[in-house]
Amino acid sequence: MNVYAVSALIMALSLVLMVIKQIKSEYSVAASVVVCIILASLALSALYPLIDYITSLSLFDTQSEYFKIVMKSTGVALLCSLASEICKDTGENALSYGVELFCKCEIVAMSLPLITGILDLASKALK
Repeated sequence: MNVYAVSALIMALSLVLMVIKQIKSEYSVAASVVVCIILASLALSALYPLIDYITSLSLFDTQSEYFKIVMKSTGVALLCSLASEICKDTGENALSYGVELFCKCEIVAMSLPLITGILDLASKALK
């Protein structure tokens, strides 16, 4: 799907969400989450060509542990952003900050092998 089609779809769905909010406000949050999931799946499908391009480069070994860490961290960051925005839309700002904090800690924890590799490389270079 191209940008114009996705934008038109989202504008139409936002109008539907406004109508749902006026008719049955208790269903508006669930409908909003469904729209966000649809948009996230469209965004992820748009990222597949980029991932294929990166994996085709000879600079990156797709079996490399570091490459897997970067790709997982990117996925966690995107998922965190989506969850945080949904929490903000529902008025749960404290939950939003909690999700962001947890995901940042998770990314740091996933990146520990990468950080230790960089520090090992730096210590070898200094010797």
